[in-house]
Parts: sequence; structure tokens; C-alpha cells
Amino acid sequence: MGFDRFTNDNYMRQEFDTILANYGHDIYLQRVIHTDNNYDELVYDETLEIHTVRFSVTANRALPGMRQEHLEGILNTAERIYYFRYDANPFENDRVYEIEPRPNDRQIVWLIDGVVPMYGINGNLVYWVTGCTRIRPN
Repeated sequence: MGFDRFTNDNYMRQEFDTILANYGHDIYLQRVIHTDNNYDELVYDETLEIHTVRFSVTANRALPGMRQEHLEGILNTAERIYYFRYDANPFENDRVYEIEPRPNDRQIVWLIDGVVPMYGINGNLVYWVTGCTRIRPN
């Protein structure tokens, strides 16, 4: 194995898929669509896609726009960071539906504020990092 495994274009994707298989969980993704001539109004597709993801609640270096410097210090505006597979293609304003035990209806909805593609060996897309804020009330 050794160094040769790092020259394989798909190695990093396989490693990320292994992490998702071992530690990921499923969410529902609802894509934003726009009406023909009115880009001010967000319209959502009725189809929900299932994706296996990981998330964290700490800021990620890949999302510099999610961190803002104020007099009081650094503010992380993203409440949750989701990591998607390379083929998920999430976009800003898409919705993430999370099933969690705490709310009464067990559902929390997140709005994707920022999306950054993460590239690996030979410039291959390995995964997506998305910064999300919770939609209140859900």
C-alpha cells in the first residue's frame, strides 16, 4: 500500500465514504427552485432526497463567510456544519430536515447559508461543506 494509495484519485472519496458509513446518519434534503422570472421568491421542490451526512457544531475553515469579527470577538453565524458526499451537490437556500429526539415533532429544519466544495488529489471533488442556520419556528 504505502504512498501509492494516495495517488489514487478515488482514495479520498473512499475514505470519506467509510467515515459516513461508520458515523453518518440520514437527513432529508429539499432543493430550492426558482420561478421563471422571479428570483426573489424561493420555491422548493416537493421531492425530498435522502443523504447520509455528518455534522458538527463548530466553525470550519472552509466557510470563512460564516465567521464574522465583531468588537466582542469572533461570531460564528453558522449553527451547524454539514458534510455531504461529492455527488450531493447542495446549494445555498436548500433545506435540511433533521430527525432528532428533542423537539415534540422530532423534526428540525436547517437552511443552507453557504456551500464550499472540498478538493483533494488531482483537484477531484471529495466532499461538500455547508454552513446552516436553524429555521425558527420549524
